[in-house]
Amino acid sequence: EIPISHVFDYPTIALLAEQLPQQSATTTPHVVSSQQIKSLIPIKTGGDKFPLYIVCGTGGTAFAFKKFADILDPKQPVYGLQQTNLKEGLEEFPNSIEGIASRYVNEILIQNPLGPYALSGHCVGGVIAFEMAKQLKSMGRKVHILAMLDTLVRSRKKLPPPTYKNFYQIPAHIKKTLSAISFKIEFETFLLRKHPRKAIEYKVAKLKSLINKKVRSKYVKKENAALKVFDELSDVYRTALSKYRLAPYNGDILAFYAKEHYYFLDKVNNVGFKKFLLEDSDKNFWKQYANNTTVYEIEGEHSLIFDPKNAKEFAHILQNHLNLKAIE
Repeated sequence: EIPISHVFDYPTIALLAEQLPQQSATTTPHVVSSQQIKSLIPIKTGGDKFPLYIVCGTGGTAFAFKKFADILDPKQPVYGLQQTNLKEGLEEFPNSIEGIASRYVNEILIQNPLGPYALSGHCVGGVIAFEMAKQLKSMGRKVHILAMLDTLVRSRKKLPPPTYKNFYQIPAHIKKTLSAISFKIEFETFLLRKHPRKAIEYKVAKLKSLINKKVRSKYVKKENAALKVFDELSDVYRTALSKYRLAPYNGDILAFYAKEHYYFLDKVNNVGFKKFLLEDSDKNFWKQYANNTTVYEIEGEHSLIFDPKNAKEFAHILQNHLNLKAIE
């Protein structure tokens, strides 16, 4: 229940403990006011290069970028931009891509009023970074870098005409239910075949949960509350994306795509599910919205591209682009 920015600003137990009694009155060396800046997280400060800003995807936090920031040049400042992780923060959090982008832009301008700006975004964060770049450009600000970090956006396809072959006569909610059941059967079969021990552990854990449903600890209640916030945020992002209409951006885009993508991935238990490959149309999606788009494939799975074991080449490429823009 402390601001995530405090963990970066006061990175020892002793320093963090000193802030606890005075959270409401505390300002950090990198933040003008806790009232003004709520989403901007200083991941790596110092250095003489213009900062890199990374926008989190749905439910993501700046912690995901900490090790990646350390791989970049020691003089490269890195800041994260993330949504609230507290229930009370949901009430004031914007419900549109334009609104979220505007909030993030305002906080960046407080922290860094002169620019220039290097923006990037992971997953859905890439769409927000895209809108942020457009807003900054409309203010006459210089955006040197706009990077999409495995941001997958697929064009809306027209539905095929109804025929008996695609079961158009069956109500949508029934088809959705049948699809969910089919996916569940396929996934359970996959687990039993590929990861029998994990499949049994999952089932045992589920049974224990049902048996102990009435005996909940405070920790579980807090955990459930956090999951509820995540679910509500997911709904906000889903609705915001459905309403957002992309329009051309007067600038260049760097598009980084992970080599591996899965429909399901449990990192904790090391369980994968169905792997899928990106089509050329997916990789080249941003070309229709930018002056020039450079596409790179990078090591790792969608959620693991920032891991040091995958990210060395990725960090090298991105840092080269940042360095080149600095001397232009």
